[in-house]
Amino acid sequence: MYKQSKKNNNGFTLVELLVVIGCISILTAVAVPSYALMQKNIGLSNAAQEVVNTLRVAQNNAISAQDGVNWGVHFEQNQYILCKADCSVGNYVTTYTLNNGLQIESAPFNVVFNRLDGTLKDTTVPQTITLDSGGKQKTIQVDAVGRISITN
Repeated sequence: MYKQSKKNNNGFTLVELLVVIGCISILTAVAVPSYALMQKNIGLSNAAQEVVNTLRVAQNNAISAQDGVNWGVHFEQNQYILCKADCSVGNYVTTYTLNNGLQIESAPFNVVFNRLDGTLKDTTVPQTITLDSGGKQKTIQVDAVGRISITN
């Protein structure tokens, strides 16, 4: 009579482990760059929204004639500053710094809103603020009557 031997199969073979490790490596190699790009895009969108909010604060301060002067935002390469009157250095109110390698193109320049009506002080052309994350950009435009919009 045959004696059946029971084989103990309580583990994984080396081949099975190598296949699983290979699959995990491939998935990680695909997922990490996508996640990093997603974080960069979210950072760019958040920064653009923060710039728009600062522009709206300046416009609202101008409309309400706070301190009896025009209000605006001074833009530099890696920061923007809420300011009053002519945005000269002594009139800076709050400074905001861009993070994650974001930059403002064509800086330095000012976007100033007229007191009481919130229109642009310089109405010759719409003001354009371009945020650059090293490949992807968001553009914020302020037209002569003070409308603020974001485009890609």
